[in-house]
Amino acid sequence: MPCIVFRHTRKTTIAGVVVAGLPNCCKSKIRLISHGNPLVGLPAALLKGFNFHDSSGCRMSEETGYPYSGIACDNTGVITSYGIGAKKLFGWTADEVVGKKSVTIFHEPQAIATLVPRLLKTAAETGKFEEEVTLVRKDGSKFLGMLTVRPIKKGEEIVGYMGLTRPIKEIARSPVKVSRGRHNIWVRELRAPFLLLPAIFVPVGLLMAWSQGSFNPLYAVLTLAGAVSLHASVNVLNDYFDFTSGIDLATTPTPFSGGSTILPSNLLTPKGVLSEGLLFLSIGTAVGAYFVVQFAFDPVVLAFTGIAVVTILAYSSFLSKWGIGELVTGINFGPLLLLGTYYVQTRTLAIQPLLVGAVLGILTAGILYINEFPDVDADSSRGRRDLVVRWGKEAAASRFKVLLASAYVILVLGVASGLITPLALLGLLAIPKARSAARILDSTKGKAPELIPGMAATVMTTLLTGALLAVAYLAHGLIGYF
Repeated sequence: MPCIVFRHTRKTTIAGVVVAGLPNCCKSKIRLISHGNPLVGLPAALLKGFNFHDSSGCRMSEETGYPYSGIACDNTGVITSYGIGAKKLFGWTADEVVGKKSVTIFHEPQAIATLVPRLLKTAAETGKFEEEVTLVRKDGSKFLGMLTVRPIKKGEEIVGYMGLTRPIKEIARSPVKVSRGRHNIWVRELRAPFLLLPAIFVPVGLLMAWSQGSFNPLYAVLTLAGAVSLHASVNVLNDYFDFTSGIDLATTPTPFSGGSTILPSNLLTPKGVLSEGLLFLSIGTAVGAYFVVQFAFDPVVLAFTGIAVVTILAYSSFLSKWGIGELVTGINFGPLLLLGTYYVQTRTLAIQPLLVGAVLGILTAGILYINEFPDVDADSSRGRRDLVVRWGKEAAASRFKVLLASAYVILVLGVASGLITPLALLGLLAIPKARSAARILDSTKGKAPELIPGMAATVMTTLLTGALLAVAYLAHGLIGYF
């Protein structure tokens, strides 16, 4: 049984190079299979990076009975070479993964956002990553393995990575944990932390209406439930469309970008994820329909509900490819959400919720904007023309600070003109966090995982601004009450 198999298009040329770098015990056990691969001219250097001369180089793992696994990927994590040992160890065939799936399918979902970027960064900077990690097979079973990753270079340029896995021991399954884990998978697919956005923004609109003497508790609960459900549907449907389009298979996930990793990890089926997304979309639509009927088919409520539903359905399929995804996101999470929340309570349209909504909408668009930097290559290769792809990383990074600054300029001008309560200036306390996000983006040039703190700072900027505005309108209402 071969220790490792490399697939290559130039069998005769490469065979001598590969075998020359190996001990005699391995020469007879190496097979080269013709298959498209970017490792032309590189196998000799690649193999010499691994220690095939030790006792592990020519046998199966004594601990598990599985063979050693050799897998190569490109810079985005997409698998480019897959050995027979990998097939026996992980259960996937080469036809299923080469050029189609990311190496993230071999890792636990909770580890993808941190482990994968870290191992690639370590391998790139030091020439080698080696660590015991928990890995996942196609059937969901797990094992502990010693993973060694080295960069593949063409000259001085890193063109991919080569990983060798030595299985150490099996990790037993627990029926109870699997049951609980299944539930957690469905929850994780929602990307629940991001649902804090509507959970904070809706109260801003509610408190704004309450401070002016209008508040219906039932309408408040329904508005919050509808907004959270619609946002959940956005998260899930975006995961579905990004997976089926191949974008998520070509990205290296972070805690803030690259999707939930549920589908690339084969933890749920695309059909199941699509059903979950449509379920939450139906809940949000039902809430909107309730208000439409309750308000005698009020054209404002009908328009707001229709815009929200249509843009959610069209976002991943069309809007993000047309380069207006950030604009649509900003409008939906800002003016549309705040003005809609305010209107349901007061039955009037006003400039104040529109301006405050613009502040929160711009900051929310900023979250999407900075999260696009790590996915530029994957997005552009799959036809997604977001602003970072269209402008390029350098120009987009310089405009990020302008985007964030514009939100606070609107807030200050709104207060100065008397259209927004002066207490809303509390929102300016979030500016230091916004400046931190901009500095990190400038210094990292949009590269993950170094950009992750900047992405986190952008989320915190938005949530903090929203929370401070909620406090401002609560205080405004209390002052008016007393």
